[in-house]
Amino acid sequence: MSSLLQTRTRTNIVPALAVLLGLVMCYLVYLPGLHGPLLLDDQANLAEVNAFLEGEKTARAVIFDNRSGPLGRPVAMATFVLDASLWGESVWYFKHTNLVIHLVTGLMVYLLASLLLRTTHQDSSAAWRAALIAIIWLALPIHASTVLYLVQRMAQLSALFMVAGLCAYVGGRVLLERGRYSGLLLIWAGVPVLTVLAALSKENGLLVPALAAAIELFWFRRGNWFQPPASRGRRWIDGFFVAFLLMPGLLAVIWLLSNPDRLTGGYLLRDFSLWERLLTQPRVLWDYVSSILLPNGPRLGIFHDHFPVSHNLWSPLTTLPALLAWLGVIVAVWLLRRKSPLFAGGMALFLVGHVMESSIWPLEIYFEHRNYLPSIGLLLAVVGIVECVASRMSVPTAGFRVTGLSLLVVLPLVYLGTTYGRAFVWSDSRMFYSSQYEVYPESVRLNSYLLGFAMNAGDLDGALDHIEQMDTSRPGGEKRMAPTLWRFLAYCAVDQSPPDDLYTQFESRASGKIFTYDMVAWQELSEAIEAGDCPGLDVARLVALSGRWLERTSLPDSMHQVWRTRYYRARLLAALARYERSRKEGEKAWVDSAYNRGIGVFVFQINATLENWARCAEVLRRLERSEGAGDLRFDQAVETFRNALQDKNLESPVGVDLES
Repeated sequence: MSSLLQTRTRTNIVPALAVLLGLVMCYLVYLPGLHGPLLLDDQANLAEVNAFLEGEKTARAVIFDNRSGPLGRPVAMATFVLDASLWGESVWYFKHTNLVIHLVTGLMVYLLASLLLRTTHQDSSAAWRAALIAIIWLALPIHASTVLYLVQRMAQLSALFMVAGLCAYVGGRVLLERGRYSGLLLIWAGVPVLTVLAALSKENGLLVPALAAAIELFWFRRGNWFQPPASRGRRWIDGFFVAFLLMPGLLAVIWLLSNPDRLTGGYLLRDFSLWERLLTQPRVLWDYVSSILLPNGPRLGIFHDHFPVSHNLWSPLTTLPALLAWLGVIVAVWLLRRKSPLFAGGMALFLVGHVMESSIWPLEIYFEHRNYLPSIGLLLAVVGIVECVASRMSVPTAGFRVTGLSLLVVLPLVYLGTTYGRAFVWSDSRMFYSSQYEVYPESVRLNSYLLGFAMNAGDLDGALDHIEQMDTSRPGGEKRMAPTLWRFLAYCAVDQSPPDDLYTQFESRASGKIFTYDMVAWQELSEAIEAGDCPGLDVARLVALSGRWLERTSLPDSMHQVWRTRYYRARLLAALARYERSRKEGEKAWVDSAYNRGIGVFVFQINATLENWARCAEVLRRLERSEGAGDLRFDQAVETFRNALQDKNLESPVGVDLES
């Protein structure tokens, strides 16, 4: 008996030590990338954290006022605040926290894989298979764009709590199988709590019950959900899914049918329709599979905004084959549900893990970080496929064994080497952007970054080249406003007057939709004008043209892109001393924005300039409703306005930007 226990202990310890070695190697591989650049919405999220460090916002405001998603993602924001409190503004330490979360998640992947494999494997191989899955998951090169992209901590934390929730479910379920009803506590209390934490990190954490249902179906019921309950505990399991999956799902469907504009409205500012997105995602999912299992280092990254959209089943030609291939996978999952629960359950976890971000919602088409959790399912499925192949051999050949053992050693090392290459590229901003440009020269997002580098260097020709690349890369040759506005900015950067035909180009494009890129470019141009950085620009002419742009847009005034564009037009009118017209535009932008407090500050200021004291008092009463929310700069402005109204003495009332 003692010998047996020692053997089992040794059998479990050695795989655990292998995982520990994998953690150390993964840490070392990622270290170079911690010096890398901030990207995309990193700047916006760190701006809030910097406001906290500078005493302009409280920690509560940063944590609970985030607008990255419908739920605000306060858990993730709390970790940013904690990093800032400990390390200040050091980006290295922020990214180091991302790496630590990746390693902790890797440990949870090992635990989950161990729990799942022990339900299907009665021998000691379960620990080794789990260790291999965890090590490979840690080393996957596709995860570099999650670990080293700072704001994707939201996806990381969500995945961490989701895996922990699944561990709680499987652990509780195993206890129930052994007749221990303490497992119900893990399932009914642990899983919901961890689901909430996951969802408050990022909204796809709400998928935990659906993922648990896939585990229940393929690991514990072998594909037969409606088999008679073997115990009273089974009824509690069914009740759990009714309470936390079926009922919330029905409520979500009812809400969506009652508010279809919440879905369709998001497509107003996309280059694709709902139907086109659904047609495109099968191709995207196959691209994800390829990038996970057969990574091509240079092609990995975040600039996939050029991914071709499927317009019908034959355009591109790969659309229908991709869809049929996934239907084939689903059929295979069902047919193999008893013979290979590892393959069937793994593919179910992969597909369910993509349900939120690869389905009907009007999100961007492609992002690698969406595979952070689903890749676990894919690795489980691959192990299941290998087991199926091996089981067909009565006695595995020597060649098969040698090949298998070689892959067990070589594959993690190849992945780690590729990940190191990605981390090294991410270590320097110019190296990162230049390497991405070699592969994705048509990316609008990437060219917008390279445009900024060119303008900062005073390279007008280089800037105009990148703008031209953006202007000609749209499907169907569609011309938008953003490239025109960027051209104005490029001339501002070198203190040159723009050519007259640029104003004509502005007028010709001043219709249709105002896209987010257009709004941001307009904001940057407006701020450059206010800062005095565009001396050669005919501001009055530009402001007049922007009025026509707003009149002709097909978007409703209540959309963020419209009212924010109007707000910056109002500021330019104020800069031209056209105060009454500025007031009208500012008031409309304020109402259309549902009384955005930053625009409200501007409205107070412009009315004070015009000495409309009665209106100032009305605006102040509205602003006071937002007082005390943790935005200390805003609270100070409101207090200043309150005191100013008492003695009606405002100094320099126009020009303070407190938009939030």
